[in-house]
Amino acid sequence: MSAPPVHKIWSAEQGYLFPILADFWPHGEVSARYGVLNMKNGTPDRGTFLVDREGIIRYAEIGPPGKPRDQQQWQAAIEALASQH
Repeated sequence: MSAPPVHKIWSAEQGYLFPILADFWPHGEVSARYGVLNMKNGTPDRGTFLVDREGIIRYAEIGPPGKPRDQQQWQAAIEALASQH
C-alpha cells in the first residue's frame, strides 16, 4: 500500500524522505488495523501515526473526519524521532 499522488507531492514539498501511507485500497484494511475504522459508516476517522523503523508507533493523533490535525505536534514528533537516529 502506498500514498496517493497528492500525499507523495506534499511529502516531497515538506522534504520528508520516509514513506507515507494512506488507507486507499484495499479500503479500510489499514485503518482497521490501527483502530480508526468507523464501522458504523465504513470510513476511517482521521488518524496520523508516526511509526519508527522497528514498527513501533511513536506518535498518534486521532480525531473525527474533517477535524484539522495539529501540524506542530506531529512535526515535533518527527524531529524528536529523527534526532534519535
